[in-house]
Amino acid sequence: MLRDVFKNSIKEHIIPFDEYKPYPKCTDRKKWNGVSEEYKKIYKDRVKEYENFEFEGVLASTYLYAGKTDDLTGYGKTYNEKMKALYVLVIAECIENNGKYMRKILDGIWSLLDEATWHYPCPSAMYKRFPACMVDVTDPLIELASSQYAYNIAITYYLLKEKFDEMDINIHKRIYDKINDRIFTPYLTRKDYWWMAFYRHYHKKMGVLYSINNYTPHCTNNVLEAFLLLEDNAERRSQAIEKTMEILDNYISYVADDGWCDEGNAYWFMAYGALNLVLDKIYIATNHYVNIFDNKKIYNMGQYLCNAHIGNSYFVNFSDSHPINHLLNSKVILFALHTNNQKLMKLAFDVAKKEDFLQTFKKQVMNFESTFFTLFNTDKISNQYGVSLVDKDYIIDEHYYRDSEVLIVRENNKSYNGIYMACKGGHNDENHNHNDVGNFIVYKDSVPVLVDPGVESYIADTFNKNRYKLWTMQSKYHNLPTFNGIMQKETRKYKAENVTYINSDSRPGISMSIKDAYEKEACLVKYDRTVTFKRNEKSVECVDDFVLAKKSDDVEFSFMTPCQTICKGNVIEFYNKDNMIAKMKFDDGLFSYEEEEIKFRCDKLKEEWNHHLQRIIFKVNRPVIKEKVSFVIT
Repeated sequence: MLRDVFKNSIKEHIIPFDEYKPYPKCTDRKKWNGVSEEYKKIYKDRVKEYENFEFEGVLASTYLYAGKTDDLTGYGKTYNEKMKALYVLVIAECIENNGKYMRKILDGIWSLLDEATWHYPCPSAMYKRFPACMVDVTDPLIELASSQYAYNIAITYYLLKEKFDEMDINIHKRIYDKINDRIFTPYLTRKDYWWMAFYRHYHKKMGVLYSINNYTPHCTNNVLEAFLLLEDNAERRSQAIEKTMEILDNYISYVADDGWCDEGNAYWFMAYGALNLVLDKIYIATNHYVNIFDNKKIYNMGQYLCNAHIGNSYFVNFSDSHPINHLLNSKVILFALHTNNQKLMKLAFDVAKKEDFLQTFKKQVMNFESTFFTLFNTDKISNQYGVSLVDKDYIIDEHYYRDSEVLIVRENNKSYNGIYMACKGGHNDENHNHNDVGNFIVYKDSVPVLVDPGVESYIADTFNKNRYKLWTMQSKYHNLPTFNGIMQKETRKYKAENVTYINSDSRPGISMSIKDAYEKEACLVKYDRTVTFKRNEKSVECVDDFVLAKKSDDVEFSFMTPCQTICKGNVIEFYNKDNMIAKMKFDDGLFSYEEEEIKFRCDKLKEEWNHHLQRIIFKVNRPVIKEKVSFVIT
């Protein structure tokens, strides 16, 4: 896409090094003095915590332990605290402009430059000498953490260049030398990092091929920003942009044309949101010459958030994603601006009000890019878009993702009231995959009824061969059946077949065969699932038609809900607090009914489901070989 259109003429369009000014430098006192007093006070208060902060190095034993166990607790704490301290000190210095924090900032930069490596221990599987996990100085790795190091150091120097140069002119030389060795040179000369997507790589810890995912835009955004802020050699800047365009072409071609984010809504920011940022950097650096913001696939990537939004900050959360997303991120607004997507812009300011940005600033440390956007642009843009949104034309009542096999339907497109359904086909080797082919969710008046549980906080087993021993990854903890004790299986061959979108005004739906999502031990001869949204009846019906190779009484259907439930005959009543919000009718006389209370390990997920999530289990009460069962939610 990029290289095909702009192949041989990049260099002549690149702006001079000193004209690339993406953010106000500390010397731009008009901009920094114009920051609202509310935000200034936040940083003046917050910096007190870091005035005496000690930038400690990472011990070799800490790194070794993290690499061998995948436990980042000790390493991650050191890394995160150093990055937070540097960020707060830099913003505070730009606001106050009195030199008070410069020596501490220099200590922070020096500490980062002194570290033996910048990458996390866990990606040691990328090393050529894996399973050795200590630093291999002959094989520098560029990944999320190392690219973030380069990005943060480069932005710090860019913002405070004049003050650093006044302290000592050699500071710049050391910064450039280290980033050049660890990031710039390998970025220009190598194509074997898996996230560059020139070819697929084998994941040595999980035993599968690496998926092309958010690493690609996230790493390229970090690396290209460092190049544009530090590299004054025009030839190398040109090479960096061209290499970035090649990598982004690989990524964009991998993404489905329909724009569905198969990593889940939470990863939109590191995936499509980061893609938008790096495309913007290329656009600026080439003097507006390289511009693909009007491309349909790029537009679809942003529109995904409108389509996946359920209401009340809930989003469709298939894959490794949480159900609640407040969109408190500049990437959403910037994506809407660049692609001229008015619906996305309105959605962003409906979910995240102007005052929410201020509250977020008070509660947590953000990154540089989000900070600059909030300090210098939020007021202006929110005054234009953050108004009382009477006309909610960004509410999508129906959308089918043909490439990704996902159907989304709601009762109406005027409000978040009414019933909402999303259902997926796909396969079990998607990005951040859960074994969930055929899974569907139902909300009522933006309140969850039948849900995808989401994902708990990451641990070592999340990204190794034990991933599918975690309950959140298993099909029986989604709205799916189990046959003869066999759940769905991971890898791409376990997939939906004959997926059909039922395009009907009154009864839209999706049908598929998901027999092949299970291993042969499930003894399935046939298993077809049809999920229909009945507009006139204001209901969702799931019909499962299955045939077994032999009779079995080991067949159960699972449904996940955060509601309190009461079973009355062949009807389940769902309660949110004390209010009944929905009912589910099932086939009378065929099932026994059980409930399993979910025990959470992750506080975040527990809070998102209001401290309660249960698995409803319908077990057949007699041996069956052929059945057609239905579940109707109203």
